[in-house]
Amino acid sequence: MSYRLITTALLASLLAACATENTASHYATGDDAAVVKQGRNRSVAQLSESELRQHRRQRVDAAEEMALDVVKRRAQNEQLQDGLSTANRALETVNGVIGTIRNLRWGF
Repeated sequence: MSYRLITTALLASLLAACATENTASHYATGDDAAVVKQGRNRSVAQLSESELRQHRRQRVDAAEEMALDVVKRRAQNEQLQDGLSTANRALETVNGVIGTIRNLRWGF
């Protein structure tokens, strides 16, 4: 007797859960696409789509700014390296001249 009562209660709760709107079974039947399409036509959803587009543009702009910063840093680094290499060549030349003068002095 108690098994029939428990079984009846479980069956009733299962049927009640399946019959209500917005349950997992409601979306599992394929109605979720229709709900999404209905939601897109609302002004709140359109506002959020425009906000998403704006955020995408901002992310692209931020990525471009970061790439530009990298290019600027690379150019500045190359300019500094060019100056250092020029100074290094000048010191090598001076060192070569001094070495030649020393060798000539020791030779005479």
